[in-house]
Amino acid sequence: MTLKIVEGAYPFVLTGFESWVTWEYIDGRKQPFSPWSDAENEYSWSDPENFTDYETAKKWGDMHPELEGVGFVVQRQGDAYQEPADPVFLVDLDDVVDTETGEVHPFALMLVDRMDSYADLSVSGSGIHIYGVGELPDGVKTIQDDLPAHPDFPNAEIEVYDGKRFTAVTGTWLNRSNREVTECDYWIRRLSRRFTTTTPTNNTPIETPDIDNSEFDDVETTDDIDELSKAIQSVGESDLRLKSTETRERDSGVIDYDPAYRKSESGTGLAWLPDNEIWMDRDGEHYMDALALVAVEERIITSPSDYPSGEDYWKAVQRLRERGASIPRYEEKPADLHGLYAKAESDDEEREQFLKALQV
Repeated sequence: MTLKIVEGAYPFVLTGFESWVTWEYIDGRKQPFSPWSDAENEYSWSDPENFTDYETAKKWGDMHPELEGVGFVVQRQGDAYQEPADPVFLVDLDDVVDTETGEVHPFALMLVDRMDSYADLSVSGSGIHIYGVGELPDGVKTIQDDLPAHPDFPNAEIEVYDGKRFTAVTGTWLNRSNREVTECDYWIRRLSRRFTTTTPTNNTPIETPDIDNSEFDDVETTDDIDELSKAIQSVGESDLRLKSTETRERDSGVIDYDPAYRKSESGTGLAWLPDNEIWMDRDGEHYMDALALVAVEERIITSPSDYPSGEDYWKAVQRLRERGASIPRYEEKPADLHGLYAKAESDDEEREQFLKALQV
């Protein structure tokens, strides 16, 4: 069964929310960009100052040929992007359309028909986005799993989000689907029972500095521990060699890896998240910077939920450097012996530090 499409058809429910941005390709990945914004970072899709209404986003997108299209930020109660939150969830079906023949994965086609809500083709043309009104059940953060096996669609996958998600909306409407976004709470609950889900945790993405690791290429040594930390946090996906094997890059720009440090049945247990510039282990949704990822790959630490400390920290720093990242060598400042001596005369703890300094 092939699909019939209508171009330029955007659903009324989505256009009624001021949650729109534009986007462009940067290094082959979709990057939200809001040229009308006065926000400090016009590329952040999680900053509500970058959001606008559909008409404004569409106008800017049409005016500037370097912008590829418009996108919508799916929100839920508690996202704190803006109030009121939208009631919309996204079903993201990857690699379910054969772009040469137009044939569709049977399960994806069944969802389009039975959910009876707005669906459009993804930017690549090989995926389908279905938008519905509803929310994931309590205790479920996302749905991420392979679709039922089909020989013509070996990489077909499903992801479901009801918040904290930027999605490119193409307006390439599948006219066998509903023209509008409809209530689909039954279906989101059914999908959460059918496929693998992830649960909310207290983990939050690590804040990464807005700098490139290349800025440290010519920095051989430092006596500033903060500079060393900044260099570590600047290491991105392209800056080092991993033992984990890259398995695919999704339409969203997320890169999946088969983790080298544990078994992953799907081969997608580890992900690089370009929006946050961080790695995430999907088993428990643990976020890792480059140092933690290298440490767990090298068995310096035993779990993605840990972080190297003490002697393990310096072992991981050395391994990170050996993997190709630009990390300056840390050289401690000489101790101020005169200052330490003055304090040591009246303080036992300071006296101990003074004696250690003498040994150095």
